[in-house]
Amino acid sequence: MGADQHLVGFRMTEHPNSQNSVYIATDEDGESLSRQFDVAQNAVESGSAITDHIGMTEDSGTITGYLLGDGGNNVDGQNALAQLMLWQERGTVLQFFGRRFVAPMIISGIEHSYNNNAVNATKVSITWKFLRVVQRPEQIVVAVKKPVGDGDGVWVTVQPGNTYWGWMMQYGTPLDTLRGWNHWPDRFIPIGVRARVK
Repeated sequence: MGADQHLVGFRMTEHPNSQNSVYIATDEDGESLSRQFDVAQNAVESGSAITDHIGMTEDSGTITGYLLGDGGNNVDGQNALAQLMLWQERGTVLQFFGRRFVAPMIISGIEHSYNNNAVNATKVSITWKFLRVVQRPEQIVVAVKKPVGDGDGVWVTVQPGNTYWGWMMQYGTPLDTLRGWNHWPDRFIPIGVRARVK
């Protein structure tokens, strides 16, 4: 590795301290970042905030450099390339560390070639894209124990995929009646409990 080169790398977000990292030797021009804004092409009313008409796209970038092998064979470089390709194929969420730290991100493109001047290196160009992860609030599911269908009506054991709409179509019971009998939110009907459907 020359004096004007430095190491950058990728590692899995879920295991940042693991040995499962890939390093790339790159020079001062080997990292680039792109940040763009989508601007509406329709007319903007005078006095309106321009922020209503633009949207930032996700950061992306390119890393260009060499995957290095050890001492004349390129086995380590080939293993590193195979690992990068596997992460790309699986959509593995990664961290990038170089002049800039980027997490979470995924690899969106890989180009590689073999350089005759460097027998123990594989030249790579890796394109990455920043992921915007939304934190979903925890869902609290309250299961109310229902009597085991010995009373009036028709009762079923809730299976995955059951919905009030499906029961309405199958048994002809109005949606509001089903909701009133069972008291569960539409999207959180607990699986395995008994539900009155008619």
